[in-house]
Amino acid sequence: MRATRVGAGVQAAVQAGGEGVVVAWFPRACYVSLPGGLFATVADGVPIGPLHAVLDSTPVRAHPGAPARVVDGDLEIDGAAIVLVGARSWLGALPSPAEVVSSADNVVAATEDARGSALLAEPYRNRAHRARERLAAGALDEAARLLVGLGPGLTPSGDDALAGIVFALRARGGPAAESLTMRASEAGETDTISRGFLRWAARGQALEPAHDLLVSAAIGDADRASRAARRTAAVGETSGADFLLGLRWGMEAAPQLARPSAAHSRR
Repeated sequence: MRATRVGAGVQAAVQAGGEGVVVAWFPRACYVSLPGGLFATVADGVPIGPLHAVLDSTPVRAHPGAPARVVDGDLEIDGAAIVLVGARSWLGALPSPAEVVSSADNVVAATEDARGSALLAEPYRNRAHRARERLAAGALDEAARLLVGLGPGLTPSGDDALAGIVFALRARGGPAAESLTMRASEAGETDTISRGFLRWAARGQALEPAHDLLVSAAIGDADRASRAARRTAAVGETSGADFLLGLRWGMEAAPQLARPSAAHSRR
């Protein structure tokens, strides 16, 4: 079994080496926690992201708590070898902060598929609405505490929305915004999988279609941006739609948030 592409979080965890355990297994994803961080081996066809190692086959079936370790730069899960050496590195592209700011309306227009978010329905709607109000008032940390842990899913819907918010703010503000976004990503109590995705979203790294949405919006390609939004919305039961909702809220609220000045160079 071989990985074809690996995200930045996978590379960081593997470089740190060591031994860990399987955290969770699903037919298309096996989550592993190592000393250097958490990541998932995922089936071909699952969108690449910072915490994904995309395989040329389905993930090893392993129960939570099964051993995992790095061996000479490759991965071993419950005795099964997964070749990581030679996999193509992936880092999500971002337009410059100035381009993201100037194309924010295009991003918002492309997020119509956010209407599938679980946060827009009972019993989560009222608390999510309060979070949006606090965000619009410039109180990101308060909004984050209201969202974390809210709703259904392996990664709760509120966590996915918060990931979209901090991703939007990091994209608009550049690296200097990370003091704001990283603090928000640590709000409240949630599981290790959600926390891993939140931390990378706060650094400006999310699933590939979310990056494609921003790049497409920046070059004024509305059709491609809409397709990227639909691919984002298709992730999970509602996770992608929840992320899009947060992305929309983050883009709309950014001018009201006290944030560092944007850097003007591309990542």
